[in-house]
Amino acid sequence: MSLQSKFASELYRKRKQLGHTQEKVASSVGISTRWYQYIEKGERLPGPEVMLKLFAFLEIEGKNLKEGNETNASVSAG
Repeated sequence: MSLQSKFASELYRKRKQLGHTQEKVASSVGISTRWYQYIEKGERLPGPEVMLKLFAFLEIEGKNLKEGNETNASVSAG
């Protein structure tokens, strides 16, 4: 699985786990809902600034997206 696919899968998984809609995530990181949908479907990659905002909002640790890591990302405490 490519890093882009892993990133998209993790966005979806964490969004659902936290109970957010695509609209909520998009507005919280300052992008359109459509752009977020492209990212979550693995059709586009966000720029570094948006990626960091997504990591923070969805409590994703980047180290868990490394290629070769097939485990789900751990949930951050807090």
